[in-house]
Amino acid sequence: MRKAIAVTMFVLILAAAGTTLAGELKPAAYVGGGLNVPMAPETFTDFWKMGFGGTARFGLEIAPPIELGASFSYNNFPFDGDKLLAYAERISGEDLPADAAVDGASMTALEFLADVKYVFGAGEVANPFAPYMMALLGMTSVSFEDITVTAADSSATLDLSDVGETDFTIGFGAGFQYMFSPTVGFWLDGKYMVILTEGESTSHLPIRAGIKFLFGAE
Repeated sequence: MRKAIAVTMFVLILAAAGTTLAGELKPAAYVGGGLNVPMAPETFTDFWKMGFGGTARFGLEIAPPIELGASFSYNNFPFDGDKLLAYAERISGEDLPADAAVDGASMTALEFLADVKYVFGAGEVANPFAPYMMALLGMTSVSFEDITVTAADSSATLDLSDVGETDFTIGFGAGFQYMFSPTVGFWLDGKYMVILTEGESTSHLPIRAGIKFLFGAE
């Protein structure tokens, strides 16, 4: 089922790429940053907190309102050690040592994505504001920082380098851009990203804002 979804997304992007290129091609560069919100599964939302990330994207306006793009995103999610300790006390029914602490285990997701974007009102010079929708497909490499547990004046570190994996990723998003001039603008969007990991899929909501640079515009 997951492979079928990924293949469908790939076909949609190829279909957009096959759109007529009769118009003048206009490349665009996007840079920005913002928040990452864990969405699913429950273990992800329970033990990892909202984090920060950044995105760099290259787009090509092939025929308004269609734009194809490729992007790289860095997403970080800090681990909530206090919640893990509280959970351990709850299931054991015993109090942990006063100096008990959990450090590390933050999750990093590196996304390499292709996308197709539909910009409403693209090319309307009199209206610099333009909302858009996106569909994304690519790969995500997930890794975890080593975790250190401290209790009763002793500590132990667990190597989590083998826990990470690389999986297909699909996503959908919406946002808007506001062009200050023909070549420079502001953008803001949110995307629902689903990493097709084994078992339950892992999903998160990156909210990004940044600057757009459009080349070839008059």
